[in-house]
Amino acid sequence: MFTAVGAIFLSIGASQQIALERTLPGYEVTAPTGAAPGYFGVLGNWDGNWYRSIVDHGYPRSLPVDAEGAVQQNEWAFYPTYPLVVRAVMAATGLPFTQGAWLVSLVFGAAAMVALFHLVRERMGRFGAGALVACVMAYVTAPVLQVAYTEGLALLLVVLFLAAVRRRRLSAAVMVAVVLSLTRPIALPLAVVLGTVLLQDWLAQRRAGEGGRPPVRAILATGAVVATVGLWPLVAWAFTGRPNAFFETQAAWPVNRNGLGGWIGDMVHLTPWGQVGILVVLYVAWVSLRPGTRLWGRELQVWSIAYPLYLILASRPSPSILRYLMLTIAPLWPFPGIGAAYARCHRWVAPLLLSGCLTIGLVSQYYWVTRVFALTGDPGQQLFP
Repeated sequence: MFTAVGAIFLSIGASQQIALERTLPGYEVTAPTGAAPGYFGVLGNWDGNWYRSIVDHGYPRSLPVDAEGAVQQNEWAFYPTYPLVVRAVMAATGLPFTQGAWLVSLVFGAAAMVALFHLVRERMGRFGAGALVACVMAYVTAPVLQVAYTEGLALLLVVLFLAAVRRRRLSAAVMVAVVLSLTRPIALPLAVVLGTVLLQDWLAQRRAGEGGRPPVRAILATGAVVATVGLWPLVAWAFTGRPNAFFETQAAWPVNRNGLGGWIGDMVHLTPWGQVGILVVLYVAWVSLRPGTRLWGRELQVWSIAYPLYLILASRPSPSILRYLMLTIAPLWPFPGIGAAYARCHRWVAPLLLSGCLTIGLVSQYYWVTRVFALTGDPGQQLFP
C-alpha cells in the first residue's frame, strides 16, 4: 500500500516537473529529461542520472578537470554495487535503465522490510515490528525505495549486518560490511556497533569471572569493518592513478566543498539548518533513551545513536539529510514499548498513535516529492535532494 502511495506521489511530481537541462546550478545532469516525464521518467532524477551513466559507460579512467585543473563532478562519487546489480538485471531481462533500476530498488526495499520485521519481531512483538516497518515505509523520503537510488540496498545491508552481529556471526558481519562499503559510506558507525556489542560481551564475561585475554577474533573483526572505509577510495586511486581521486571528486559538489562537520557550526550559530540538526539530535535522543528501546536489542540501540551522530560529524547541511536519516531505522517508530504493552493497554491507543505517525509521514512524503525530488521551477525550491 505504501509503495503504491509513493508511486502516486512520484507520478504527481513527474507531472509538475520542468525539463531538466544538461546542467543545473551546482549539479551536473548527465541525462536531461523533458517536462512532465511520467512516473518512470522521474525515477532517474538526481543521483539516478549518475547511476545511469555508470551503467552505460562505467567509471572514467581519468578525472575530468576544468581549465584551472579543478576536478569536476563525475561518476567516482557514486559507489558501484547498485549500478552493477542494475546492469546485471538489465542484461538478464532486456529492460531499459529506469525499469531495471525500479525493479532492483523495489526488490531490495521489500527484502529490507521483511528482514527488518524478522529482526525485531521476537522482542517487539508482531504489532511493534509491523508498526516499525510501516513507519519506515511511510517515512518522508521512503519513495526513494522505488527510484534509482541506493537506499533500499543500503537499508537491507544494514539490517543484515545488525542481524549478523546479534547472532555473533562475525565473518558474515564483515562480509556484509564489505558490500556496504561499496554501496554507501557508512562503515564507521557499523564498526561502532560491532565494537560496542563485543566489548560489552567481554566486560560481562569478566564480571562473571570468565573473561581472560582480550578477544582477538572480535578485535580483528571490528578492525576489518573499520578498514572497509578505505576500500572505494583505494579502488578509485587504482583506476585513475590519482591518490585523492575519490575525495577530489566529492569536493566537486558545492555541498561538500567546505569539508566535514558543517552541522556543528550551523547548530552553534542556530542557522536554519542548524535548527534542523538540533531537532534531529533532540528527537533521536528522546526516542533512543526511552526505556522501551531495550526491545530493540543492543545492536539497534547502538546503531540508532551512532549513525545520526556520524551524519552530524561527517556530512554537511543539505536536504539530503532526510534521506540519510531513513537508515537510522528504529527511531522512525517513536513508541517502541507499545508493541510489548499492546495487549495490556487500551485497544485504541496503539492504533491511534500508529495512525498519527503514518499520516504525518505520508503528508511529508507528498511535500518532499513535489517540492524537493521533482524540480518544478519554484525559485524557493532547493537542490541536492
